[in-house]
Amino acid sequence: MRNEDMLIEIGTEELPPKLLKSLIAGLGENIRRELAENGFGFKNIETHGTARRMAAIIRSLEERQADKESEKRGPPVEMAYNRDGEATPALNGFLRACGISDVSLLQRSRNRKGEWLVYREHQKGRKIAEEIQGIVDRSIEGLNVARPMRWSNLREEFVRPVHWVVVLFGSEVLELEVFGCTASNLSYGHRFMHPDPIAIRSAKEYEKQCRGGKVLVDPIEREKLIREKVKEEGKRLGGEIEIDDQLLEEVSALVEWPAVLSGTFDEEFLGLPENVLISVMKKHQRYFHLRGADGKLLAKFITVANIVSKKPQVVIRGNERVIKPRLRDAQFFFVNDTKTRLEEKLSLLEQITFQTELGSYREKAERISKLAGYIAEKVGCDKKNAERAGLLCKVDLVTNMVEEFPDLQGQMGGHYAAIDGERPEICSAIKDHYKPGGPRDTIPGNGIDSSVAIADKLDTLVGIFGVGGGPTGSKDPYALRRQTLGVIRIVLDHKLDINIKECLAEAMENLRGTTGGAGQYHFDITKVHSYIVDRLMRFYQEMGIESDVVRAVQGQAGGIVNLYKADEAIRAIQEFKAKDKGREVIALSKRVANIISGHGEKELPEIKAELYEHKAERILEQGMEDAEHKLRKAKSTEERLEVLGAQGPMIADYFDSVLVMDDDKDKRLNRLAAIARMNKIFAEVADFKVLTVT
Repeated sequence: MRNEDMLIEIGTEELPPKLLKSLIAGLGENIRRELAENGFGFKNIETHGTARRMAAIIRSLEERQADKESEKRGPPVEMAYNRDGEATPALNGFLRACGISDVSLLQRSRNRKGEWLVYREHQKGRKIAEEIQGIVDRSIEGLNVARPMRWSNLREEFVRPVHWVVVLFGSEVLELEVFGCTASNLSYGHRFMHPDPIAIRSAKEYEKQCRGGKVLVDPIEREKLIREKVKEEGKRLGGEIEIDDQLLEEVSALVEWPAVLSGTFDEEFLGLPENVLISVMKKHQRYFHLRGADGKLLAKFITVANIVSKKPQVVIRGNERVIKPRLRDAQFFFVNDTKTRLEEKLSLLEQITFQTELGSYREKAERISKLAGYIAEKVGCDKKNAERAGLLCKVDLVTNMVEEFPDLQGQMGGHYAAIDGERPEICSAIKDHYKPGGPRDTIPGNGIDSSVAIADKLDTLVGIFGVGGGPTGSKDPYALRRQTLGVIRIVLDHKLDINIKECLAEAMENLRGTTGGAGQYHFDITKVHSYIVDRLMRFYQEMGIESDVVRAVQGQAGGIVNLYKADEAIRAIQEFKAKDKGREVIALSKRVANIISGHGEKELPEIKAELYEHKAERILEQGMEDAEHKLRKAKSTEERLEVLGAQGPMIADYFDSVLVMDDDKDKRLNRLAAIARMNKIFAEVADFKVLTVT
């Protein structure tokens, strides 16, 4: 069987840089799945991509599918023929389904249940050339494209217009058409440095030939080169370069042949807050910033161009000319914003709607203030400072700076609060209350920082759920998933001892006073609480902790209401169930739960010692009293599990010595009452019956 490398390249107009990585990864995964499902063997798949192309190289792809033997079972023999031996409608229908008319092509198969007619067929494997159109079509259709485009007179949609397609099996061009483009071996080099077509000889030579056309198709190689060149340039400029991985990825997705250049800006702009300068450089111009030996920003930047210019100074002057008005605008906004205090701008929040039914941002700020004070008091922080930070945390939304640079919201509020003379802890809480902005982002500091951040997120969660706006499928316009994960991370990382249900209830009471129409809604915190527990379960799954452990803790008396204590319990039970003693306790608890299931505990009588007839019953009663006492004193789940483990031999002996379901009704009910008490002791720690052990 012939094996060759296969190249699939889709040439497009410039792709969205933030989507490039996921697009080429998705294409590779979809092709991998399609080839496997269609029975084509291969060694591995390499994915490549630039701003103008997505490509996949399938190494050592088998030219033909493996032959297959198929078997279709038809009707039973007695139903296939009538008394005269003629074919029945059932047999004729089976022949049509098999695509044959000759009965002699059928065989018989017998087992204990009878004899059937079967059709066995040898299916010769099809060539990749015969299947490639469907494989590529389905691979493209399976890409997650949020805003597809149409172009020309085509009905099909894609992320960007497609201009060429290359499909090579070895050196052979396979017949294929995608978005009106017929596959060939012609690719294209750099738009300006090598605009002519490149005749790709084979998949093996693809990268080399593209490099000759001034295109680095390997994103890993491109990122590595940019990182090295940027560091070299930073060292030449006498500064320390800070390379943000997301910025590096974005810049790499914008260029096909990177050229690193540097420039400067007026030092007067260094009087602006650092995050303003960094935002202008990184978010708006995609420049890398530098720091001096003292850690302060330098009035220099490094940029990555997509062309090696014969006159680099012209390109540099262009970059310097572009950044200057952006910095001048930022300087004007900063000076203008600081003319009035944050507190004086508070009333302007009334003009900004948070959500139609939930009122303005002024009302949200007041709710955050109340809830932040409540949480701060619970965790032992200054209530008044938390309330003050909560009240001011949204004010920078009405500033000129945040209107122009939305990514600075929160951060600018912290700067302006410091200029106003607010306490440092208040400024810090305002600055970081949006954190974490994602799974890789840092969390706010302990203290009122966390209180304000949690308050903001819980107010949003309860409010949006209350007006029926919870996330559905892939739609989550208020980023409730991210905000919930943020609450979880803050509580667990700082080990905050708070009752999340009580915090939700407090948020609900605050929302009922909102004038934006929220008074007519029923804020059912049970839905929000369930949602938080669901996200908590996913959080642990990503950490490698089984979902049954989380369900076991959720099933304990009272459920999960304290995330920090639940975390301690989840980790302890995960470790416990892997031990021999843990497996014994889990098995005993399941036996207890099975016996008591179906018997309402409220209907059972009080335990009567006079009905005991076995020593094991008295030992069990004493053991349960001892366990209940120790569980009340235990300070951790590990200690509680040790208490249960110590009761294991006594419980096992009870089951060996005592027949619970005695014929005598009084004895039976008395023993069931003892089992119910035992079950309650287990439930104080976890719902062990949901745990699976191997």
